[in-house]
Amino acid sequence: MNVNRIRDIPKIQEPLKTARDILRFKQAFPRYDIAVQELDIDVDIDHIKAILENSDLEELTQRIEHLATLPDRFNDVLGSEGWIIYEDMDLEVVETAVEYVEAGDLEDAEAELVAYYDREEIGWQLNRLVDIEAFRPRMELAEKAADDYEAGRYHACVPVVLALLDGMVQQAYIDAYGESRGFSACDADLEAWDSVAGHPKGLGQLQDLMLQGRQQTRTDEISKPYRNGIMHGMDLGYDTNRVAAKSWAALFAASEWARKAENEELEAPDDDGGKPSVWETLIESVQTYEETQEVKQAIAEWGPRDIVVGTDIPAKGASEDYDEDTPERALIEFLSHWEDGNYGGMAASIITKEGATEHPGDIREEFEHLDLRSSELVQVEDIGAARTDITVKIIVDRFDETVEEETAVTLVRTADDGGAAVPGHEAGTWTVTNREKLLVL
Repeated sequence: MNVNRIRDIPKIQEPLKTARDILRFKQAFPRYDIAVQELDIDVDIDHIKAILENSDLEELTQRIEHLATLPDRFNDVLGSEGWIIYEDMDLEVVETAVEYVEAGDLEDAEAELVAYYDREEIGWQLNRLVDIEAFRPRMELAEKAADDYEAGRYHACVPVVLALLDGMVQQAYIDAYGESRGFSACDADLEAWDSVAGHPKGLGQLQDLMLQGRQQTRTDEISKPYRNGIMHGMDLGYDTNRVAAKSWAALFAASEWARKAENEELEAPDDDGGKPSVWETLIESVQTYEETQEVKQAIAEWGPRDIVVGTDIPAKGASEDYDEDTPERALIEFLSHWEDGNYGGMAASIITKEGATEHPGDIREEFEHLDLRSSELVQVEDIGAARTDITVKIIVDRFDETVEEETAVTLVRTADDGGAAVPGHEAGTWTVTNREKLLVL
């Protein structure tokens, strides 16, 4: 990576450039106004003029310049305490913590950060992790750890979160590099292009702290998540909310790298393509921000449906018997294709993390020795805004025997790019993510 500061990465430099360009545009606007009138260009000049006159662009530019300094300042003053910034972190919290510690008040800075990692924030972050394939099998344990965290059972929470961190990184590393390297591997390369957490001042710095050798048994309370000391039973005083919050923060920071690893974005692209105009960038940024706020609000207000199979929805039936854009309808359609031996239909209803559909030949190879005779839903449990677990009973002819089994199938609502999509706010399709649960071996 060729940038010495986090603020030098494209993700931060682009909005800085945009703000400066718009400010320059405002200063040059009188000449632009005259040119538009003379050339009769098809532009709503009155609307543009109103935006420029009614917006304090100087203050906005200064604010963006200030925010761009926060990632480096945060890691510089808090990295040695076991905190690093990552893309999904709340900048207001970051800003407050930096102001505290730069004023010499480390205790209040850490208290601000620990308070930030409440159960609601952890739930929001875990919902974001559903689009990381390496983390999906770990979601159940993560939810249990979150419950322990909320209940103050930090002794139970911390080792689980550290194990989840190591396992997620190791699986993503295998998929990206074909080599096994967990977070606990000192030689694991966790840098990523255009990444806040994946900057050399980020995860690498955090690894150096967390993987310190701890070769003496210590009973004193610790304030940093010394992974080796905790997992090897040498640091016994880890049962605190501060260590637990830092463990969650490390997991969420590493998830930024894992997502880039799975999307093959660890290295800079060979060709960025054409750059959008300032106005295109501005409009897209505003739209993305508004959409993100709507999604966050929807998740904050989300609650699981109270569905009784056999009363609210039928245990079995045609897909038309179930509401559109529901996980139960998607599962019924998948099972119907299976019962008909329609492997192409089964494949078309499974969306991969890249946003593509599965190959029918792969599905045939997995399922052709299994003839589905009947199926019925047993229980529907909404786990998150974009995830539902459905228990289904299937009866399958396998070679010369008939097998009956109940199994839990996880469905995730997936966007075109393979990420999670919240119903009612983002375009997406409910897809089975653990079809191996249906393979009666």
